[in-house]
Amino acid sequence: DYRIAFHLGDQYVKRDAARAVGFYRAARALRPDSFAANINLGVALLKSGDAAGARDAYLAAARIAPDSPMAAYNLGRALG
Repeated sequence: DYRIAFHLGDQYVKRDAARAVGFYRAARALRPDSFAANINLGVALLKSGDAAGARDAYLAAARIAPDSPMAAYNLGRALG
């Protein structure tokens, strides 16, 4: 279930970002067009040290919502 995977990611992202990545990936697999799942996956990936993966997640979010300042800001952070 998308909601369960997404909310489990939210529960883990602050204390175990690597574990949160798995939950957000599951959420995104269930709803690839979810802006929130892609943004949160990017956050978890960046916290886990995977800047390239975060960039890809933020690009996916930007494709879903091209006018989103959040996607642009987070993409900028991932690029460094």
